[in-house]
Amino acid sequence: MQADAPHQQHVKRAPGALIGDQIAALVGSLGLVTLQRERAWASITFSGTRYSFLIEWSGNCEANVMHNLVQSLPDQEFVVPRYFVADILVRDRSESRILLDVLAIVDPVEHHKGQGQR
Repeated sequence: MQADAPHQQHVKRAPGALIGDQIAALVGSLGLVTLQRERAWASITFSGTRYSFLIEWSGNCEANVMHNLVQSLPDQEFVVPRYFVADILVRDRSESRILLDVLAIVDPVEHHKGQGQR
């Protein structure tokens, strides 16, 4: 009798990890993306989290690659269930690194759908 395969549980990933993975996919093998900080954010109508990511470029990265990434980030669509990326800000930039602030806001429509299914 063959043993049953272990039950695979669906693991929900944190929004910061999902955003970091998607930024890393944009950077590819040319650099390393790390989450530096996350902090709660709220306004009168919305809540979410502000993430700070550090992108460190490898020694063979050309300046135009960094420039192109910075230019493309505002139009980038990030897939983060129950959240949307509302703002991306380049806080610091040098020849070998970029520091990004990314604001992820709880999607009020998706958030309420998820609560209704419990």
